[in-house]
Amino acid sequence: RDMAARETAASMGGRPDIALFGFDDELDALLCVLPASALMNRARPGGRDMIVAIRKADLATGDFSRLRLLGD
Repeated sequence: RDMAARETAASMGGRPDIALFGFDDELDALLCVLPASALMNRARPGGRDMIVAIRKADLATGDFSRLRLLGD
């Protein structure tokens, strides 16, 4: 149960916990962080979390067509 809780607990909004290449705090918003999960068959190379960002201007207009996956 602990593993399931840890691997399925996504977070939304806020600030990145780590410095992310390509993330500009002035222009970008952190949309969500999806933890790497063997249970959910969700992982990036190296077992890293999936971090989804969006431009603040796109978020303001509801345009989700240019989401970016960050963390490389």
